[in-house]
Amino acid sequence: MHGLTAAQAAVYDRQLRVWGVDTQRRLTAAKILIAGLQGVAAEVAKNIVLAGVGQLTLLDESCCAQAAPGNFLVPAAAPRKSRVAQQSSETLQHMNPLVTVSARSGSPEAETDLSFIKGYQVLLLAGANLQTMLRYDQACTAYGVAFYTVISRGSNSYFFANLHEHAYTLTKAPQSEGGPQVTEAKTVTFPSLEQALFRSWKGLKLRRTNSLFFTVQGCMLFEQ
Repeated sequence: MHGLTAAQAAVYDRQLRVWGVDTQRRLTAAKILIAGLQGVAAEVAKNIVLAGVGQLTLLDESCCAQAAPGNFLVPAAAPRKSRVAQQSSETLQHMNPLVTVSARSGSPEAETDLSFIKGYQVLLLAGANLQTMLRYDQACTAYGVAFYTVISRGSNSYFFANLHEHAYTLTKAPQSEGGPQVTEAKTVTFPSLEQALFRSWKGLKLRRTNSLFFTVQGCMLFEQ
């Protein structure tokens, strides 16, 4: 079915009815890297595996005894010295055998040569410190990889996305009954993480800026 196997068409039948064959085909061709398996990253990993992403690689060398409390992908019976990424990948592979799930050795912070990310379309970095986030964002910009980073601490969370340049089509409804639809090509340019965090507070429209922005910015700069 338009690039999908019979097994994929059968398993993903419900979502095919929601977003169509073309979207599913592009999803099954995608390669995603998740670095750092906090609770929120584990939830993302589960969702994209069940949705049918093509390949998912996990990067988290911490031992299971130190696994984040929200990482439900690590079985309770897992050996305490085993690695979070490996145990999580086995759980995810069992959830959807049609997806290729693997674990990469090493930790996000310890990686010095980030050229390995060139093979992915999307990178999610979770729970990293500021310097690590900046390094990965810069590398993703250089290699054209969509970059997401997230931190979740208690009831507070922080999320950032850098899709570099994103082109899309905006279709406006007819201004009058029976009138033609207006289709317009749009392009959005995303700032880097450094530009977003280190921009001056001067000139910000406070009524449109959540107060949490200043808290997160201050915490990030303090951690630097």
